[in-house]
Amino acid sequence: MLCHLRLPKGKSMRGSGDDLENWFYQWSEAPAALPWRAFGRRVSSEEAQEEVYPGGTCYRLALRVLGMGSVNAPDVAQRVHEILLERGGCMAPDTILEYGSPLPRGDILEGIYLDDHLVLCVVDDKDLNNSEGPDRTLVAKSRRAYEAAPVRRAIDKAFGFSCTDDPSPRGAKRFTAWGTSID
Repeated sequence: MLCHLRLPKGKSMRGSGDDLENWFYQWSEAPAALPWRAFGRRVSSEEAQEEVYPGGTCYRLALRVLGMGSVNAPDVAQRVHEILLERGGCMAPDTILEYGSPLPRGDILEGIYLDDHLVLCVVDDKDLNNSEGPDRTLVAKSRRAYEAAPVRRAIDKAFGFSCTDDPSPRGAKRFTAWGTSID
């Protein structure tokens, strides 16, 4: 999708991105879903050699978190991330990058791919290194939304304005997002 971006002469793009740490595992399954999350062979309480299990009963391991391989897990992870950021004032309909949809026409483009949040801003070449702008504001809103949720960000995977709380960083001019290298 990002390969379709074309910038007019005199314009550049900068970007910021966040990755949520262990996003699928930050979500607990409902207790009623546990029987459907069981896997592996049955184990008797005697085999488990645990006194906490009543004798004569068999058990299976079960995930208490949203497993990445679950049929609906990607859809749930995507939508929950979208809602989290929408509630924080991000993901305006006219800025959203969405697979299969036309690119937004404005200078701010924002998208989510499961646990990755990307903010792009088209700026005049002379403003490329400016630490101010609507992208900076949007990243600040997303940070507040993550903190309020609370969800953990993978700080080591962040780039641009997202990589630090220091007010001086700039949006990245060179980065890779969603499998596309931007320079």
